[in-house]
Amino acid sequence: MFKNSTQKVANAVILFFFLFLLCLVPYLAFGFPAGRLLALFKWKYIWTNALVYAVDYFTPVTASAVMVTYSLLLTRKDSRLRAAALPFHRLVSAHLLLFLILAAAYTVLLISLYPQAQESLERMEEASSQAKLFLARAEKEHRARNYSAALSDYNLYLAIDPRNQEVLLLREKAQSQVAEERAQATPSRESGLQPGEGRVEGKKAPPAEDANALIEKAREYLAREDFFSAHYYATQAGRLDPSRGEPKRIAAQAWEKIGSLQETLADQEAKRLFQRKREGYTAFLNGDFIKAYYLFQELKAGYPADADIATYAARSREKIEEQSFFIEDVEGSASLPGPSRLLFVNDSGSGAREIVYLGKMVGTDEGVFFYNIEALRFQLTGGLIAHYRAPYGKLIGDSIHMVGISRNGPQRETRPVLLAGSPGGGADPLLRLTPTLEELKALRVGGPRADSLDLGLLLKMRGRMGAYGLIPQAVELEIIMRMAKLFSFLVLCFFSVSLGWSFRSRYPGRPPLPAFLLVPFVPIAMSFLAFLYQEAQRVLLGFILFKLGFAAGLAGLLLLQGLLLFLSLILLAGQKTD
Repeated sequence: MFKNSTQKVANAVILFFFLFLLCLVPYLAFGFPAGRLLALFKWKYIWTNALVYAVDYFTPVTASAVMVTYSLLLTRKDSRLRAAALPFHRLVSAHLLLFLILAAAYTVLLISLYPQAQESLERMEEASSQAKLFLARAEKEHRARNYSAALSDYNLYLAIDPRNQEVLLLREKAQSQVAEERAQATPSRESGLQPGEGRVEGKKAPPAEDANALIEKAREYLAREDFFSAHYYATQAGRLDPSRGEPKRIAAQAWEKIGSLQETLADQEAKRLFQRKREGYTAFLNGDFIKAYYLFQELKAGYPADADIATYAARSREKIEEQSFFIEDVEGSASLPGPSRLLFVNDSGSGAREIVYLGKMVGTDEGVFFYNIEALRFQLTGGLIAHYRAPYGKLIGDSIHMVGISRNGPQRETRPVLLAGSPGGGADPLLRLTPTLEELKALRVGGPRADSLDLGLLLKMRGRMGAYGLIPQAVELEIIMRMAKLFSFLVLCFFSVSLGWSFRSRYPGRPPLPAFLLVPFVPIAMSFLAFLYQEAQRVLLGFILFKLGFAAGLAGLLLLQGLLLFLSLILLAGQKTD
């Protein structure tokens, strides 16, 4: 009998949630915000939002199912044990395990999956906003016939929405225009060797003249120390008149000079290599690792087998990765989603603080990158030290490093630019962060989206929000209300049992048909009542929190929920089965 009545409650809960989702999914599909989100995210948005709605309405849907079951579905057989009436508390206690299981499921959803779903919705909005920005910029560049920049932005858009046929077509047009521009910019070159004196290669065959004239030219070039030309003309004279010995003598003398010249050139090359290696090594020792990196990378391309070059090329790269980043990496990650518009107060130490704005934060395999960084550093007494801006940054340790270099050479570099303040207080390329990486995600303009943060992070941040320039009570109230929701689930379920059974007592036999016709309106009414119940608690607990502090708010939560649970159990105990 207990099993039969418990099964009825469980089946009712499952049925109500099935019908809830059956109505919710079409509603979300028709209400998809196409103006705000890319079509790419439609089904992900629907199912993620369905989870959010399911958690938001978990309590009223469950309470509605419980109330309908107790008012319409439980029969006299469920409330009787053999011939005697079953005490109502024994009937309810048989369902207590089911309520606890549902409460545990609700706890998991509310504490773990609900914040993840909210964060996923935020990521979709951020990615869509970023993609639309890329597309608008690309179309503007395309109209201005700046096809190379347009192509770059089309690629960034397609990194987010790779199957957009319209944008793929626009990218193809931009690619063809870029290819055409490059073809027109490439100068035509005629192949062939140009004759010239002073080099044996590329010389035309000597004119038909006697050996004496050739010997005379060979003497002149030998006197001018143009040994290659002297050897060439002496060799030609010897071929015209093999019987003469002077051409052979001049050719031998010139060849000997060429050999010594080759040794001299080799010595010069070795000396030049040594000087360049010493220059790179000196830069490395002096801490100019960027200069050392470029020097050793250049040398490595020409001397790949040199052990010293390979060693210091690797060491200089390790050093620059400790204090800078590659621009190609951060620009290649610009299309990835991440928390945006972060704003907080940062304690930079030495009697100074900073108001920091981070346009966007993206985590990749290469590291965590930041975009559109701006900081206003000021003294605690109120004086401005520096106001600076940087296009990019990378998190290294607990600091944002804002010096970016290119893999392709020193021609391109990004650094923070000083906008105001004294050069001495200047644009420090290093921004030491007070918040942790996990906390940064919550420090958005307008305050944190607390519903997208898990309870553990909220508890960690509670005591530090004031230091970041935000109101800590917003986080503290979210903590209290999440705990209140868990208590509210059991309280409303118990009240629903009492309310449902009180309706059941009005008709001793089978419930009338009009009672069943009212069932679809029960979840609507219950949702409205649950909303009022939650908001009333929010107002009361929020007042206690802002007036007396977090500890008093927690105490008020426990007292209030204890009182409500006690009242719900009193109502249960007052119900009868006869």
